[in-house]
Amino acid sequence: MGTNLFIEGSPAPLLVRVRLQREVTSFEEVTEVSSALSDLDRTLRTAWPRMWPSFKHRAKREVYLVTFRVQSPPEFMVFADPAWLAVFIGALAGYGEIRRNVPLIIEDVGRIVRGVRGLTERQTELLGIATRLSAERFLESGERSSVRVAKRFRRARQRLLGASEELPEIEIIDIVNRDKR
Repeated sequence: MGTNLFIEGSPAPLLVRVRLQREVTSFEEVTEVSSALSDLDRTLRTAWPRMWPSFKHRAKREVYLVTFRVQSPPEFMVFADPAWLAVFIGALAGYGEIRRNVPLIIEDVGRIVRGVRGLTERQTELLGIATRLSAERFLESGERSSVRVAKRFRRARQRLLGASEELPEIEIIDIVNRDKR
């Protein structure tokens, strides 16, 4: 069957460039974006290993903020485990309302994943699978745990998207296979 690099195995990190579509014109708005990224990092380190036990050894990998351009709209680049991208997509898809809107979330995940540039067709497929399966695992994780993660994702989504609610541009830069093309 193979492995899904977003939840198992030991894949190379990804360089992820994100350009948000929200306006950032104050220190408070810069803090909101920064806090959202911190929430996602916390989810990757705590909730993701509980949902995916085979990920535990990767949870210690650092997420490095390579660039953060405080412009309007802001743009940042992270060097992270591929699971970070799955967590990021999960937050964008709106796990905050997971119990009521699972079909809508699955549709949103598909739309968001198809918009990510720089992934191979197979990577796009695996990212969608990992994110959708994670939604199901959130539901199975128990009321208290799923509510905590749902709140964190809802807060991160609001902070990342702002009032615009427009999805960011996401591009993956494959530094491992860059010279093989």
